[in-house]
Amino acid sequence: MNTFDRAFERILKNKDNEFNCIPFPFERFSNFIPGIERHRYYLSTANSGVGKSQITDYLFVYNAFNHYLKNKDTFKLKIFYYSLEMNKEIKIIQGMSKR
Repeated sequence: MNTFDRAFERILKNKDNEFNCIPFPFERFSNFIPGIERHRYYLSTANSGVGKSQITDYLFVYNAFNHYLKNKDTFKLKIFYYSLEMNKEIKIIQGMSKR
């Protein structure tokens, strides 16, 4: 099977799924980027102190986890999080206080 056929088959398969991504909670933003898709890398970049870590945590950790809690039977959630600013313990404490 060639690449085009595999891609077309994947589109047809995903067409029947209720979710093919973890939707972002912002309606207008979702018109451009629908949500978190599998096998994609997302990079947050901006000047220091403008809230990159907070928006990244909100969209890719807390929003993803809340979506998972509502739809546990439909997918597995695995988050790889690499921070150059904070150590693991601080990040976990931050997440616990958020919940």
